[in-house]
Amino acid sequence: MKRLSHGTSVLAVMVAVLALALAAAATASTSRTGVSGKISADGSSTVGPYVTAAAERFERRNPGAQVTVGISGTGGGFERFCRGETDLSNASRPIKQSESAKCRENGVRYIPFLVANDGLSVVVNKGVTWINCITPAELKKIWDKGSTVENWSQVRQGFPNVPLKLYGPGTDSGTFDFFTEKINGKAKQSRSATQRARTTTCSSAVSRAIAERWATSATPTTWRTRAVSSC
Repeated sequence: MKRLSHGTSVLAVMVAVLALALAAAATASTSRTGVSGKISADGSSTVGPYVTAAAERFERRNPGAQVTVGISGTGGGFERFCRGETDLSNASRPIKQSESAKCRENGVRYIPFLVANDGLSVVVNKGVTWINCITPAELKKIWDKGSTVENWSQVRQGFPNVPLKLYGPGTDSGTFDFFTEKINGKAKQSRSATQRARTTTCSSAVSRAIAERWATSATPTTWRTRAVSSC
């Protein structure tokens, strides 16, 4: 599979203000042997692997602690966090004003931590041998609301007359928000779900792009493969 890179997004973790070490849960306690209790995290599939690794290390150092890490997408994670259901919210974009307002309504205060910046990639199946780069304008032509592009020949003159299959993360994904905002001009503005094969996570989108001939997908570089230059 090839990778075409475009742009960067922010990887962040939101931590409840009442956190004790990493444990914000009401059941958490401290002792000479470390922190004990339950900690819950949910959110971005991009940040998920890092949080999972941190959780495993934290549990090794604190045998009495139990950390659960969910992957419901950045938006889904913020929904749970602002309802007070989780202690950590993993995000691949900053929290929106509407989400922050919901946290305030529910009395959830938080501290954001920037973890890293990641690059957003457009990947194609290895069978797509005719493309070495793609422009933002061509991506917009493919992915924007109302797009009628269904064939590679519609993307650029000289491309073959073969079907174009699209895969991408769901609308709760921060990757989806970032990609549509930067490429289409408005977050969540995209061709309808019936015109693109939506997948739940970035990893599943990549898996489908690998498996499906003539497919393309927008994903974070956490799942990167062989790089291809951009136009």
